[in-house]
Amino acid sequence: MMGREYFTTMKLFFLLFLFVLVTVSVGNFIEDGSNDPSGSVKWWREDGRCGVNYKLPNGRPAECNPLHPMGHTCCSDKGWCGKTSKHCQCPGCIDYTARWRKDLRCGEEYALPNGYPAQCDPFHPQGKSCCSDLGWCGKLAKHCSCPDCQDFRALWRKDLRCGPMFKLPNGMPAQCDPRSAKKYSCCSKKGWCGASVQHCKCRGCVKFTDSGPIEFNQSTKKWNKVKLRGSRKVA
Repeated sequence: MMGREYFTTMKLFFLLFLFVLVTVSVGNFIEDGSNDPSGSVKWWREDGRCGVNYKLPNGRPAECNPLHPMGHTCCSDKGWCGKTSKHCQCPGCIDYTARWRKDLRCGEEYALPNGYPAQCDPFHPQGKSCCSDLGWCGKLAKHCSCPDCQDFRALWRKDLRCGPMFKLPNGMPAQCDPRSAKKYSCCSKKGWCGASVQHCKCRGCVKFTDSGPIEFNQSTKKWNKVKLRGSRKVA
């Protein structure tokens, strides 16, 4: 009798251990933004800290909420989110202000709080990144392909991977952000966006600019335009 009770108790302890192990594993999996299929992972912290010295649970530097209700969308060089000139306009400041609206309206007739025409979220979790001629963000041909449509779909990934081995949701090779706050606009041969010589001037490296991709010619020491599948000028 005692043997059976001992066996049952050990079995319960084992099942409890498995439950805890699975719960922790799933939690760690969801904490990494690249593994969250819902697109609901936040890239900012609740304590208002930001930058390389203030990490998210997945190890990435924290950003600021681009839709912060009090406008604290800029990261100062001291690692605080705020809205003053010392948060938004200093040499090391980064402005994360959203250029889109929560109601999915866009275009000249739908302004942001700063008065500029609203765009569409380039990383929208449902892909609604194009502005139709009627001022709605969406992902259909009537949003992306009409004569007056504007395509705001991001050509780069948040994990800084790039090149033919690292695709966008539409299947095209990822590029690098030509307006990256850290100047990470070059794609290395190993598929990483960065700013060093190994990212920008190696054979096979590509630098992305607002006017299109360019590559460094090792012989002439000059930059030349290069055609890449899926590339376009940045609005």
